[in-house]
Amino acid sequence: PMILEQLLAEQYVALDGRLDYAMGVDNQLLDMAQAQGKKVYSIEDIREHTLLSGSFREEIQVMSLEGTMEYSRLEFMEELMQMYEMWCRGDKDELLPYLEQEDLSDLTAQELELYQEYNRKMMLERNDIMVKRALEYLNSGETVFFAVGCAHLVGETGLLNGLTQAGCTITQIHYGV
Repeated sequence: PMILEQLLAEQYVALDGRLDYAMGVDNQLLDMAQAQGKKVYSIEDIREHTLLSGSFREEIQVMSLEGTMEYSRLEFMEELMQMYEMWCRGDKDELLPYLEQEDLSDLTAQELELYQEYNRKMMLERNDIMVKRALEYLNSGETVFFAVGCAHLVGETGLLNGLTQAGCTITQIHYGV
């Protein structure tokens, strides 16, 4: 079900035409680094992400797929574009409430438990690992640059807070729309 959900989301994006995964910031940065002969490290690689997606209980995978299927392609893209525009503005104070706005009041106790397990693995545990790896690279003495999805940056358990608490200085770069 998680693979089907990803394929559905990719189809929505492809059919819409405003965004292109191949032109995503992560791919652009990777291409630039490779063209300049820079070393590329991962704080999370595709193998780890794929293993994580497959590790969820079937109930979580089905709930996640059903959640995506509840949206029309237009609704899905409008939400994605809102998040993209907030990211482009670099406004973490605007982005965090948007990411946390989900209405969970209609979930059953079992669904809420599944949602919390999904969120713990997809965000909290991954963020912890990303912060630890980022610190290892930063402490290596090399100059490093990180790119992660915007949902992993903000909030109490986000990378910005985790790295700041570890004594790092964060400098935000604005992209702009």
